[in-house]
Amino acid sequence: MKDYGFTITTQDPQGYVHIDDARFPIAIGGIRLINNLNKEEVKDLARAMSLKLHIFGFPMSGGKGGIASDDMQDFYKFISHPEVKELIAGQHVNKVQLITGPDIGTSEEEYYIALEKAGLQQFIRKGLLSNISTKYSLPLDNIVTAYGAIVASDVLLRTLDLNSETGNIRYVIEGFGKVGTGIAAILHGNANLVGISTQYGSIRDTDGFDILQLIALQQT
Repeated sequence: MKDYGFTITTQDPQGYVHIDDARFPIAIGGIRLINNLNKEEVKDLARAMSLKLHIFGFPMSGGKGGIASDDMQDFYKFISHPEVKELIAGQHVNKVQLITGPDIGTSEEEYYIALEKAGLQQFIRKGLLSNISTKYSLPLDNIVTAYGAIVASDVLLRTLDLNSETGNIRYVIEGFGKVGTGIAAILHGNANLVGISTQYGSIRDTDGFDILQLIALQQT
């Protein structure tokens, strides 16, 4: 299959932006800050974004960025890299604009600081991602993304002819960031979270965790 994508690679810091299909003028996807990240992982994430967009018929490409670091200063430097700046501003030679934002290891506020440091203030839209859901007291971005994961899981359970009544389900979450907290909040009171695994380790409680306490701890 012909590859219509391209990758921007930076050295200081080591990082990548991959556009999955440059035939589209707009690419969408976040930029993460995480140790041990590599180019192939970023390419796979960009492809996954394309698949999600195309399922809903959006005429856009997946785009994803990442920095192999956990130092926020590297995130700021990466956004200020000339080619990354051009891509965000829609001035790249490949005529693709990356509509991006925070991902693993970064927050909305840190992303806006990075834009300001890069001289891209015109792309700051504070509150766009962090508007709080009145029902779940979490950013709407968390809830929307998590809802998609829950619906996909429900379809899988039904396809496998398993009992998908949420009240009977005990589940484990891999990661407890944007999507993980959203899933836990939506399923609170309807399913039993018995394990959490992250890059730092894992915990379990066969009786189930206090979801509200976990979310409060995650936000501190």
